Amino acid sequence: MGARDAVGGGVGGAAAAPDATSNNHLTPLAKALAFTHGLLCEARKLTHVACFRRDPLVPELLGIPRVARASVLSRFFGGFASPGQNLACFRPLWRWGLERLPSRQGGYTLDLDSTRLLHEDGHQDGVRAGYTRPGVKPCLHPLLAIVSEVRLVAQLWLRSGNATCGHNTTACFLDRWDHLPRHVRLRGVRADSGFCLPELLALWEQLHVPCVVVAQLSEPIKNLLRGGLVWTPTELRGTDVAEMDYQTAG
Repeated sequence: MGARDAVGGGVGGAAAAPDATSNNHLTPLAKALAFTHGLLCEARKLTHVACFRRDPLVPELLGIPRVARASVLSRFFGGFASPGQNLACFRPLWRWGLERLPSRQGGYTLDLDSTRLLHEDGHQDGVRAGYTRPGVKPCLHPLLAIVSEVRLVAQLWLRSGNATCGHNTTACFLDRWDHLPRHVRLRGVRADSGFCLPELLALWEQLHVPCVVVAQLSEPIKNLLRGGLVWTPTELRGTDVAEMDYQTAG
């Protein structure tokens, strides 16, 4: 199955085009390709994507009849009305990407991270006020799982802007774990301090998945770091390491 087949099957299964009965309708694949092309050309609105209708080279380049109008793209994305519909589309695409990876003797590393997507108009579902670099702004708070060695996005779950960093992470990881291709082996998981949660650490221990998680710098941890730890120089200039066992309250 090629990339176009994967995109066409996934998008078509998730959101049926409202104008599919028209003789002049565009397939979901054509709309998705036109939108992706617009993103790569730094389009920031659907109207920016529709501007490429004026360029006769774009349809020929993408292998589509024409670039969709902004209203057509808006109706198309309106079909993604629930998390279930989103997963029905993107889960096959994520799996398709993972199936293209070669088997790796040492396995692959999965990095968990989160980001903030600003939505100044604030009308989208799930947009809430959350902490961003410019300050508290209306945003979404997506959760990302990335295969580090190849920089491949293996999972992305949208969350409300006011969600905590670790919110719904356990369910997200289990969903990715259950749908890993057989030849893709995880050698470990890495995450920052926002994912230093008892339920996540317990899950990885139960699944025998090695993990490296940044500790939350609570006062007890800070006191231990200031205490009598034995620090050992490393090959990296200016960096020393120390090791200790610590049992948190949870």
